[in-house]
Amino acid sequence: MKRWQYRTIELKPTLLGGLPRDLDAILNREGAQGWELVNMLRGTRVVLVFKREH
Repeated sequence: MKRWQYRTIELKPTLLGGLPRDLDAILNREGAQGWELVNMLRGTRVVLVFKREH
């Protein structure tokens, strides 16, 4: 049976509500550590949800 580990990263949106400029760098860094982005929640804040096999 697979077991999953989860991680969330909260980002501050830009003044106009857009995504941070360094989003690619964040995604590449987490991907290099084995994390897979499974969801991105946008509202007054941006939350990235990752998972990887434990």
